[in-house]
Amino acid sequence: MIDKRTRSRPLLAAVLETRNYVVGSANAPSGLYRHTAAGWAHEGWRNARAAAVARDASAVFVASGNGVLRSRDGGTGWRVTTDWRVCEVLDVALDPFAPGRVVAATAHGLWHSPDGGETWEALPAAGSHSNATFTPALALDARRPGRIVIGTEDGLFESSDDGRTWRAIGPRVPIRALAQSAAAPGLWLAGTDGHGVLRSTDDGATWSAHAGGSTAYAVAIDPTDPARLAAAGIGAGLWQSTDGGQHWSYQPLDLPALALHALAFDPDRAGRLWLGTVGEGVFVTDDLGATCRDAGLPEATVYALAFA
Repeated sequence: MIDKRTRSRPLLAAVLETRNYVVGSANAPSGLYRHTAAGWAHEGWRNARAAAVARDASAVFVASGNGVLRSRDGGTGWRVTTDWRVCEVLDVALDPFAPGRVVAATAHGLWHSPDGGETWEALPAAGSHSNATFTPALALDARRPGRIVIGTEDGLFESSDDGRTWRAIGPRVPIRALAQSAAAPGLWLAGTDGHGVLRSTDDGATWSAHAGGSTAYAVAIDPTDPARLAAAGIGAGLWQSTDGGQHWSYQPLDLPALALHALAFDPDRAGRLWLGTVGEGVFVTDDLGATCRDAGLPEATVYALAFA
């Protein structure tokens, strides 16, 4: 049983699809879900293939297959803010230093909006190789204005001028996820495809490879304790560290499957970790996976989890 009384802010889930989806059938809705003391509630379009979600005081933005969706009235009314040029949006982030600025990472490169999604402009490619345009992971630095870090099929890149120019950082391996520590902003994690977890303790200047499964589709750092880290993937299960990423251990899970695609540490409950699965919904653990409890959204493929 989940103690919902400790929750002071909602958990948002980006659902790509539901298991056993059949075109034309009355499938369970995909898209955006919000978890509060009352449980899960769906918001917006029923069949949006959602990959990520970002929220500030003025709006909610969802990365979806057909563009960036936006709601300015608490999730009641929605519109696609991008045009036909923007599709396969894989991640979305809001600038902590420039209210209204939105950055979207897609399978075909980066776009940004300076005005809350009213207008969009393509940003230059991060690298010369075509793989540098496929961008599943995006992070706007929480302490350095203008800095963007992205994870592409061609590795990690950073920009210090809001995405106008780029330089490669770290090993040139396919990146699937990024996380910056809220408590220790110089600590970064990157989840890779086939190369485990990369860690940087010097704000991305250098990166080192660590255990954590071959493919990490999700990485997370506890906002209340930068020593507590987690990584997960499809077929890789859950990996955890309690010493800031110096050592990692595999954590067997009592779940229907080991296919995980999303992680989120609870900022209101120290040590609580939410798990988004592929086709099995959401689970929650208070001991980094030693015991897990069903948290709802049965049959959902949860691509991302984020606290509002």
